[in-house]
Amino acid sequence: MADAGEDIKVTLAGNASSVKTDSQGHWGVHLPAMSAGGPFTLTIQGKKNIRLKDVMIGEVWVASGQSNMNFELSGSVGGAAVMNADYPQIRLFTVPQKISLQPQQNTLPAAWQVCSPETAKHFSAVGYYFARDFYKNLGVPIAIVESAWPGTTIEEWIDPEALRQDAQLKPLVDQRDASNSEGRSWVGARRRFELEFDDFELIRDPAAPVEAFPFSNFDDGSTLNATGGYWTYDWQSAPATVFELVAPGRGGKGFSARISGSLDESANSGFTAKFKLDGSPLDLSSYSGLRFWARGEGQFRCAYAAAHHHRCGRLCHFVTPRHGQLATDHNLVPGPSTGGLGG
Repeated sequence: MADAGEDIKVTLAGNASSVKTDSQGHWGVHLPAMSAGGPFTLTIQGKKNIRLKDVMIGEVWVASGQSNMNFELSGSVGGAAVMNADYPQIRLFTVPQKISLQPQQNTLPAAWQVCSPETAKHFSAVGYYFARDFYKNLGVPIAIVESAWPGTTIEEWIDPEALRQDAQLKPLVDQRDASNSEGRSWVGARRRFELEFDDFELIRDPAAPVEAFPFSNFDDGSTLNATGGYWTYDWQSAPATVFELVAPGRGGKGFSARISGSLDESANSGFTAKFKLDGSPLDLSSYSGLRFWARGEGQFRCAYAAAHHHRCGRLCHFVTPRHGQLATDHNLVPGPSTGGLGG
């Protein structure tokens, strides 16, 4: 942001453009088309001088959609490719999730990242492979903007006023507006939640519980599981939450895993199990699903994190609170890609 009426000059790769800010200090410039390449230094001159280094010129693509686009490279089949994801001319940007009833001028705080094994592992697998193949074919810098949100419909990505102009689509907008009255109360609000999980079992057949294989119960006070893996908790987008083992667990013995805190409408946290210590795939083709015990106040979602459930390296992802008590056993039987469950 600059002062109102301030003179601004922008220079990039030998090209310059000047402009005067408007009454609110906003401004924008147009630079001529330039050949792909870099790195360059972008200079912004006004009352303050700003230099942005390591700027690339090349292809820019938006990767948008639902959970398939949001799915991380580290959990994909062949996810070991993350170790080779060292492409300095590929840049990654993830748009933070935020619900708003009005268009927003800016995203929440975020930054471009150079593609590396560390940055690519949590990026969209589809987005990464797309960028990598384009880079190999074109030989120019590639930028991918990931803006994906699991479970969203196409209507939520389109300007509602544009939809209302179409006689066939207008009823969809009207129906969505009518059904979203409760959801609107969530915008900008934070709600408390507390969920406990225990006695995870792999099941061969949901109708035959005697064949279940005890996978994890936390009774030894650790987050290790019976197949040699471990549980982790990711609170990157939910800093006001905490994971801990609490006693007693189910049946008044041992421990259970508890996740608690507060989330707003767009925050989520992930409680994840790896089948093996190194995260490599495990043959689970003889099992058809997962059963576990849960209690507390809130809501969670479960998903298998691989294209085929007998080759996956992760089990569950629990997110998003809502009011409502639960204390029950749950069965999760996945399809060929993912399974979902709400409590």
